[in-house]
Amino acid sequence: MNQNPTDIIKACLRQERAAQQKLFTMYNMNLYISACTYLHNEELAKEVTHETWIDIFKGLDRYDDQKSKLITWMKTIMIRKIWKLKAQKNNIVDLDSAQHMPTHDDIVIDKMSCDELLSEMDKIPKNSRMVFKMYVLEGYKHKEIAQLLDITESTSRVHLTKARKIMKERYASINQTIG
Repeated sequence: MNQNPTDIIKACLRQERAAQQKLFTMYNMNLYISACTYLHNEELAKEVTHETWIDIFKGLDRYDDQKSKLITWMKTIMIRKIWKLKAQKNNIVDLDSAQHMPTHDDIVIDKMSCDELLSEMDKIPKNSRMVFKMYVLEGYKHKEIAQLLDITESTSRVHLTKARKIMKERYASINQTIG
């Protein structure tokens, strides 16, 4: 079978089992790792990944390769599923009413090692951590994050600012402990 995702998608739309298996094999690990990154729970990540695949196969006819890359489209489905799951567990507070928005200090975050960054991210509140991961790790823009999480762009920015502030404080704390 051809490795071209467009051909695989066309075959999937014709309900060809081999193509569905090929698509799954090509992208499943990437989706699962992303789910683990957001959820910090392997069983829940497996469940969300499974549910994401169901939605992917049900909605494959709506995928438009002119608008986005396939993996981006798939991750969008997964992130929406994760956000809905987290929204059910928590009352999400809209931060549009935040009166003070601190300035960004990207320099400190850029100096942190990957291991420090990942271990310290757990100290960020869930909603801010989600935006931080989407913006910093996944490369989404605030407009995309706002659409995916059904929040405003300003709320996305506030969450990112809050996360960066926490990371800056954690970085300073780590450096004082080590130095």
